[in-house]
Amino acid sequence: MSTITFDTLELVESLKKSGLTAEQSESIVKNIAKAQEGLVSKEHFDHRLEKLEDRLGYKISLVQWMLAIVIVVTVIPALTKLFTLS
Repeated sequence: MSTITFDTLELVESLKKSGLTAEQSESIVKNIAKAQEGLVSKEHFDHRLEKLEDRLGYKISLVQWMLAIVIVVTVIPALTKLFTLS
């Protein structure tokens, strides 16, 4: 996962200039940094989605092949019996 980068020291200084104490400013910046640890970038999301699509495509292909085999094993012998009875 990727995070948004920002200059924490600059933000602390900016908050102090706006009237907050050093402790308040540092606490706010620490909480902002901690909150963005769980953020997911668009690129990361797109990559994971692409991997999921690949896996689903493989599974769908596998099911199609299995269905084709079932049809061949059951339908063709039944058709053969049907047409050889006459």
